Amino acid sequence: GDSLGLVTFQGADGSNFVEAARILGATDGAAASDDMPGRLQFFTTADGAASPTERMRIDSTGRTFAGPAS
Repeated sequence: GDSLGLVTFQGADGSNFVEAARILGATDGAAASDDMPGRLQFFTTADGAASPTERMRIDSTGRTFAGPAS
């Protein structure tokens, strides 16, 4: 689950930049020599919420999960 990279999308609310969405790349299993399984996680912020929630994930096997991850 170590973070590998992050893209964040922010907008100005009049006084601050507030995060609306993010895409996170993370490890998805144990790393080994020349082996780095990874996943992508997609987050969006709901209307009235203070921070993004995971909405979709693509794991290292190519499986796609929609909705909040458990």
